[in-house]
Order: sequence, then structure tokens, then C-alpha cells
Amino acid sequence: GKVWHMWYEAYDHNYKTDSDGYLCYARSDDGVKWVKPDLGLVAYGGNRENNIVIAGAPIGGVHGHAVFKDPKAPAAERFKLVFAKWVNHEWQVYGGASPDGIHWTLSETPLLARNSDTQTVCFREGDLCRLYVRMWSQGSFKGQRLIGYAEPKTFGDFPDPVRVLP
Repeated sequence: GKVWHMWYEAYDHNYKTDSDGYLCYARSDDGVKWVKPDLGLVAYGGNRENNIVIAGAPIGGVHGHAVFKDPKAPAAERFKLVFAKWVNHEWQVYGGASPDGIHWTLSETPLLARNSDTQTVCFREGDLCRLYVRMWSQGSFKGQRLIGYAEPKTFGDFPDPVRVLP
């Protein structure tokens, strides 16, 4: 519609690793002045008066996320989320769906069970979902960083990415 939406990763003074972040939400009528609505979803500092939609630490992280609106999805899953979660000494790619971009249902299994090192990008283009991930040429944290790409027709059926940039 006419409202701008923003999801961002935030950290506080308790930061120890990238999995300690919070996924927060803000909105704007003009893209300049932003409002952080009091959502009441996640306890922080002894209360729920904040704009946090997901606390990363209890689930292993919401690092390097991307949120997009999927016009082909049912209304209950209209918004999609991809993010990196620390599992088995790797940042694996997980996902979620939401009717409104605020109340999320997160996947219990990874969308991509291989190391993806931040800056995950996913969006719908026509009949395809397009997923870009950061990978390593010789496995987890070994070799050169690469950009990988996968394009399933349905969100969640991601094949192993192919290398597109060294």
C-alpha cells in the first residue's frame, strides 16, 4: 500500500556473537520519518513495550535477514523471511512466513543446510523465488568467499546454490 516497511537487525550492550541480535520493525508514510510501533511481542529490559518481532539469541540468531512480500503466497504467508541461524558451527539459512510482517512462523528445518555467511537476499520475481547467499569455495569458512544463487518455484524448496560470483 502507501506505507513503507522496514525490518532491521539490532544489537545491545549484551552482544557477544552475531546470533545475539533482534529483528525489529518500523514503518513510515513517507520513507523519511519512521515510527517504531509498540508491538508487545518480545520481552526486553523487563517489558514488552518495543518494536522487536524476533529475539535472535533464543533461536540461534536472525542474522543477515531479508524480508519480502510474496504476492503468489496465501494471505497467511504473504510476507517471507530468510535469515542465518547458527547451527552445528555454521550459519545455515532458515525461513519464516507471516500474514502481516510482524507475527512470524519460523521454519524448524533449514531452507539451506549449508554455511551462508550473512547478507542473504531473497525475493519473488514472476514464478520464481530468487535466493542469493554468501558461500565459501572450500566449505565452511574455508577458501574464498563466493556468491551463490538458487531459484526454486516455491519458497522453501531451495536446491543447493550455484556459484555466480567469485
